[in-house]
Amino acid sequence: MGKKSGPKPPDPVKTAEMQMEINRQAARENAMLSQMHQQTPFARTYYTGEVGTPDRMQHTEFHPLIQAMLFGSAPQGGGGGGKGGRRSPGAM
Repeated sequence: MGKKSGPKPPDPVKTAEMQMEINRQAARENAMLSQMHQQTPFARTYYTGEVGTPDRMQHTEFHPLIQAMLFGSAPQGGGGGGKGGRRSPGAM
């Protein structure tokens, strides 16, 4: 009786490369799903730049009254609220 050979095993390098690409795509899609623009009565958070690139940034702008309470100063330029994390020179 002849010995039958089984299927050829997959190439581990190609398999690893395919899995890495799938993982990268899943990470990009997760980032797009979790990095949503948000608006509350106190602040708004939004993102700029392309997902997965170094220029992707998260921005937070506080409502002018919240900005004044947190940082001791009203936002400069009016209208859109100040950038979170910036403090005036005399703020504590």
